Amino acid sequence: MVYRNLHCLTVWVLLLSAFLLATASAFAQTSIPGTNFTCTDGAIFSRNRELSDRRVNRLLNKKERKRDRIERKRDRFEEFGRSVEELEERITALEETISAIESCLEDDSGSSGGSGSGSGGSSGEAGTFTCPTSKFAKQVNLFQSLNHNIRICATSKVSDAKVLHAARVMAEYLDNNEDGTPDNADVATALTNKSATLVMFANESDEEGFDPPGSFASQNLYARETVLPGGDGFDFALEEILHIISHEGYAAVYPNDFGEEVGTTLANAMDTARGGRFTSIPSSYPNGAWYTYDDNTCDYGCQATEYFYWAFTSMLGAQNGPRRLSDIEGEWRLNTLAKVQATDTAVYNLITRYQADNRIPTVIPDGTYSGETLSIVTP
Repeated sequence: MVYRNLHCLTVWVLLLSAFLLATASAFAQTSIPGTNFTCTDGAIFSRNRELSDRRVNRLLNKKERKRDRIERKRDRFEEFGRSVEELEERITALEETISAIESCLEDDSGSSGGSGSGSGGSSGEAGTFTCPTSKFAKQVNLFQSLNHNIRICATSKVSDAKVLHAARVMAEYLDNNEDGTPDNADVATALTNKSATLVMFANESDEEGFDPPGSFASQNLYARETVLPGGDGFDFALEEILHIISHEGYAAVYPNDFGEEVGTTLANAMDTARGGRFTSIPSSYPNGAWYTYDDNTCDYGCQATEYFYWAFTSMLGAQNGPRRLSDIEGEWRLNTLAKVQATDTAVYNLITRYQADNRIPTVIPDGTYSGETLSIVTP
């Protein structure tokens, strides 16, 4: 019995030894990266290497496709930029075309007794001062029969209706009671002596190349910002025309009150409205300021001109339209007579003192002047 068991054990030992020797032999023939072992059959590792190469190639191809997509997007953005520039050029050309069409097709209702150069008279009727013919094709003279020559010059691209609308607004400012005579003869004379001229262009591109001559004082107005009675939007003719009247008229005739330099009644009121005296635009205005104009190209005198416009037209009711306050409160917060009277007492007292004897207007122009017939002539 013992012998039989020893025999079985011996057999199992021999079988186990044979198995271990076979395993060791196969392991010795296998190649392991980084060791001295070799492999007579590298199929498995070749397959792994092939799979790794494919993954690398896929990554490289993916990167290349991404680069191509980026290049295509860059090309599209550049093309879009060129399209925007072309569109802006076309819009400018379209504005000029529309202005020219308006001028050609203006009906008789827009001319108020005269239109164009034909019915209004010849260049001989234009008076001593005429618009530069190198730029302007239309001219309106105000109060010429009273030895005043306050004029409007316009290019051919500005419609007759808008030229005459601007003329009526200017006439209403100067002749507020519309009796055909300027309410303040001294102001009208000052404007005449300086050859005060409103120059009208269709838009900015129409203005290009115009260099105001030193022989007259000018203020520009674009047709695109001029709104006829009954039209939509704010009529900026009310602003630009008042600028030339106040700057060349009120400030000249009443320099202590309406002068635009430091120390005048108007300037002192402006300093209070801005929260201090600033000869240049401050980085920020003090809390509580209600006049906060921030155009760095506008010096102290220019600031005074703008301040008078805001206060005066607010008192006359021009700034209280729907949504108007939200449009202007970044610059001016007192958009009604009541607000000016309650807050800016200095400018309120100044303006009402001059309104008391009709030296300055009490009614805002509406473009329907009846004091005299205004017509367009050829310069």
